[in-house]
Amino acid sequence: MDVRYIVDAGLLVWFYACPIFYTMDMVPPALVPYYQWNPMAGILVAFQNIIIKNQAPDFDLLLLSAVICFVVLALGVIIFERSRGDFTDVI
Repeated sequence: MDVRYIVDAGLLVWFYACPIFYTMDMVPPALVPYYQWNPMAGILVAFQNIIIKNQAPDFDLLLLSAVICFVVLALGVIIFERSRGDFTDVI
């Protein structure tokens, strides 16, 4: 199964979901809880708080980003280890 197109579309959506050219204040309040589940949002908002607003970063949002990153890493390692033997057949 070729997942190239799904990955391309997912990365495009993720790019626009990252607060690179806008701040968290511009996100509608109803979407903020979903928006915070993006692991890059915590990192980028922390940079914006430090550089632009001259404030301390939101450590709760950074912690949530770190937890999500570690969970995704653990799932990736588990999936990789389970399908490790099949890679030689696919390649």
